[in-house]
Amino acid sequence: MVCEVFEQCRKNPQNQYQNCKNCRQINSNSVVVCSEKKSRYALQNPNHVSITIFHVDGGVVRDEECCRKCDYIYDISMPLKSIAIFIELKGKHLVDALEQIENSVKLFMPTFKKTIILGRIICSSVPNIVNDPKSVQLGKKLKALKVDMKIGEKNMEESLVSLSSN
Repeated sequence: MVCEVFEQCRKNPQNQYQNCKNCRQINSNSVVVCSEKKSRYALQNPNHVSITIFHVDGGVVRDEECCRKCDYIYDISMPLKSIAIFIELKGKHLVDALEQIENSVKLFMPTFKKTIILGRIICSSVPNIVNDPKSVQLGKKLKALKVDMKIGEKNMEESLVSLSSN
């Protein structure tokens, strides 16, 4: 189950909900990073835009029975557009990561209306998925949900400037 104050946290990230300390942080550093399991995602933020980072698995969604979900969502609201980056940091199980991104996008889709949705999976090693039918099927589902997917190995670094200009 999604945290009952998630909508309010998203609309007003400066609020002081006591329970949100573990699942939300605001960062406007020049580089915003999340990492675990030998995988790392870094978003270059040269204009110091305020980014709300939601820790999804075990934070915003504490119920393990709900579904498998991604690790983080970077929620970025700018004057002309909003971007949500769904991030899964994984060991080797790429199919699991694709399912986690798909489940998370479906779970949060009503919240992120009129938002550009990006999916990012960073694995410690990326298997060849071209011939894997399950991966191909999940990729098509994510494309149908209008998710811009990228998969990287160990480290992925992107610039908010380039993401916001697309």
